[in-house]
Amino acid sequence: MPRLPTPGQDDGTWGSILNDYLVQAHRANGSLRANSVDSSAIVAGSVAESQLDSALQTKVNALAGATGPTGPAGADSTVPGPAGATGATGSAGVAGATGATGAVGATGPIGATGAIGATGPAGADSTVPGPAGATGPTGATGAAGATGAAGATGAQGAVGPAGATGATGPTGATGATGNAGSVYSIVGPVTVGTGMHRLYNDSGLTRTISKVRASVGTAPTGASLIVDVLNGGTTIFTTSGNRPTVAINGNTATGIPDITSWADGTYLTVNITQVGSTAAGADLTVSVNAN
Repeated sequence: MPRLPTPGQDDGTWGSILNDYLVQAHRANGSLRANSVDSSAIVAGSVAESQLDSALQTKVNALAGATGPTGPAGADSTVPGPAGATGATGSAGVAGATGATGAVGATGPIGATGAIGATGPAGADSTVPGPAGATGPTGATGAAGATGAAGATGAQGAVGPAGATGATGPTGATGATGNAGSVYSIVGPVTVGTGMHRLYNDSGLTRTISKVRASVGTAPTGASLIVDVLNGGTTIFTTSGNRPTVAINGNTATGIPDITSWADGTYLTVNITQVGSTAAGADLTVSVNAN
């Protein structure tokens, strides 16, 4: 369907689109085509009779009312006869159609770029010297000189006489005798009683007892747990308050004996003199430190 060009969307084709639109109502010379304007486009009263075709003028005039015949001459009278009736007014011609709106002119081309201005005159010769050129790269390192010949090896000197044998050092002191091992152990709950297991001193020496330690895996509650160590059936804790006493909820305690000498060939035993009143305590081990 013919249409007007759309600005900004018909680049390169707008001329052809505009020509297709104009030829719908115009001839190549610009005049309107026959029947290109209908009666709906003619404004009433806008066409004069002189603008109508001569044949159309004749038809229009024929439609106008004819002049009535001349009435008979009246008798001589001073009163004139009645005038003939006026012919009917012809109908108005059809208004001509309104001409089509002309197409929007094409956008003009972009103006040419202005010429480049002339180059300005050269500046005056400067009296200041230009910057110094960059320093050239360092020359390659020269080749190393040849290694000189090795000197001759000197003659080996004579072997010196052997030194005299040193005197034998004095004999070292005898080391201290190790501590004795565990004396007594009970697996499970501990009860008050006299120990029957004996531990003999077979070292050939008289040992000195420095400390006794009592330890339990399960702590006593309600009362403390107390042990006594005897040498040949006699307590080594003549002061009863020095005996190893494991406190309530405790796990270990030590005691310093009053009698410390443990002669060769004699034996030790362990008595349980008190246990916890609520929980006795369990898994007891008694060890004696003796030098």
